[in-house]
Amino acid sequence: MAILCIEDDEIADRWRDALRRENAELDVRSWPEIGRAEDIDMVLLWDEFGCLGDLPNLKAAVILGAGVDHLFAPTVAIPEHLKIIRLIDPSITGQMIEYVTLCVVTWTRDWDDYRQFQRERRYEELPARVPADVTIGVLGLGRLGGAVAQTLAGIGYRVGGWSSSPRDLEGIECFSGEDGLTRLFQQSDIIVCLLPLTAETEGILNADLFNSAKEGAYLINAARGGHLVEEDLIIAVDSGRLSGATLDVQREEPMAPEHPFWDHPKIKITPHIATITSPEYAAPDVAENYRRLKVGEPLLNVIDVERQY
Repeated sequence: MAILCIEDDEIADRWRDALRRENAELDVRSWPEIGRAEDIDMVLLWDEFGCLGDLPNLKAAVILGAGVDHLFAPTVAIPEHLKIIRLIDPSITGQMIEYVTLCVVTWTRDWDDYRQFQRERRYEELPARVPADVTIGVLGLGRLGGAVAQTLAGIGYRVGGWSSSPRDLEGIECFSGEDGLTRLFQQSDIIVCLLPLTAETEGILNADLFNSAKEGAYLINAARGGHLVEEDLIIAVDSGRLSGATLDVQREEPMAPEHPFWDHPKIKITPHIATITSPEYAAPDVAENYRRLKVGEPLLNVIDVERQY
């Protein structure tokens, strides 16, 4: 039994070393030097799906990231028997909490305005927003969204959360369904999108919702570019319906040089860096799943192919 890592040499070496620190007896191989294809029963990869059919004893594939929407592209063929595992480890959760909190505080504490004041040598105080006066709506209440929502609530913000099906999360006002989504937009000063990208959530951030939003609300999207109708966001920001946005994800990555987001004064972009998978932190979860695979125990973080997450 062996694990195959399909990644660049440097990253594959890091995975091998990190996994062997968890279990020195693990047989970890790097593409394309796979040895006997029959030995491989688990593979670590992001999007090199073409080789999966060439591994006759493959039982599980670990996607090296929290998002798995790319698995469901029409050109991707995944063997039906294969267990697909989404990689979520504590470092990814911590990074997402950090990123969203940074975006929130930058907006609530007028950080960009103060930096501009500094450049202009203006020693001027702006009216302060107290956390208890700010309502934040978090779309997606899974492991990442739930952790972000509860962290923001712990700071003192009023936090609501939305999910496609009803949820109960301590300290969070939970909404579900189409009406619940509209209600959350109507009351939120900041909207944070952390949804999985599925057929149901594609384009969910659109003109209809923006027109129902609280005037001057701010959007943070750290999920997937496919959630956002980009043209609708520009119209909403330019009209003043939304005060601006921070986007870690875009529909086309990297964006074309002529994309209007580059120069828009009220839209900030980052290059899909809200969370970065680190083999050194993620290896314990992978090693535990491999142990479970060998002894026939249920695997952790297996995605539901029907729900697409």
